[in-house]
Amino acid sequence: MSMSEHIDALILIGHGSRIVGDVPYYAYEDVEQGLWYVNNRKKLWYDGNPITETDKVNLYASEVFLKLGRLTASIYQNKPISFINNTNSSKFMAIDSIQAFSPLNEGETLNLPVEVGGRFSGYAENGLPLIFEKALSGDSSIFAELTAKWAISQEIHRKRGKVTLPGYNVIELVDGIGELSMDEIAPSDITSTTYDVGDLIDHANIETQLIDFPYYSTLREQENATELLESALDDLRQVRQAIRS
Repeated sequence: MSMSEHIDALILIGHGSRIVGDVPYYAYEDVEQGLWYVNNRKKLWYDGNPITETDKVNLYASEVFLKLGRLTASIYQNKPISFINNTNSSKFMAIDSIQAFSPLNEGETLNLPVEVGGRFSGYAENGLPLIFEKALSGDSSIFAELTAKWAISQEIHRKRGKVTLPGYNVIELVDGIGELSMDEIAPSDITSTTYDVGDLIDHANIETQLIDFPYYSTLREQENATELLESALDDLRQVRQAIRS
C-alpha cells in the first residue's frame, strides 16, 4: 500500500472532523442531555412531552454525527470504538459505510499519526487542519499531496452549501436581552415559573430574519440528525472518489 492511500485516509478523517466543526457548541450539550434521558429509559422529556422512537433514532444519529471524525480515525487506526455504545442503532451502519470506502486494505492500519478530539481543533498557519500536524512533523514530504487533496475536500464541503432559515442577528440579540430589566419581568414565584432564553427574546421584542447557515450547523438533534448523518457519509464517499490515488 502506497503512502498516498494513507494520505487519503487522513483526508477522510479531517473531512469528517471538519463537517462537525460547523455545529454550534450548544448542540453537544443538547445531544448529551437527550441521550441521558434515552439511555436511562425515561418515558418523558423534562417538559413532560413523550420521548418518541423518532426522537431516539435522531439522537443516536446525532451522537455518531458529532463523533464522525473520531469514529473515522478509530476505524482506520483499528482502535476500539467504545466511546459510542453498541446500543446506538446508527453506530454499525456508519462503521460499515466508512469501511466500505476505506482507502486502506482490510486489516491495514493507518501509519500516519492523528489525534481527533471531540470537536474540530481548527487550522494551522499553513491552512491545514491542526490534526495533520503530527503527520507532517514526522514526514514533511507529504505536505504537497496533503494540501492538494485537502483543497478538493474543502471544495466538496463548500458544495454542500448553506440553508436559509429564520435566525437572530447576534448583536441585536445581545443588545436586546442586555437592556431587559429582570426585576420587572422575572416571575414572583420562581419555584413554579421560570423564563428560558426564548421567553427573554420575546420580552425584548427581537424579530428573526432570514440568514444563510452552513448546512451542517442546522443540526436539530431530535429532528434531522439522521438526514445530516447520511449527508455527511455521502460527502465522505465523494471525497474518497475525488482524491482516489
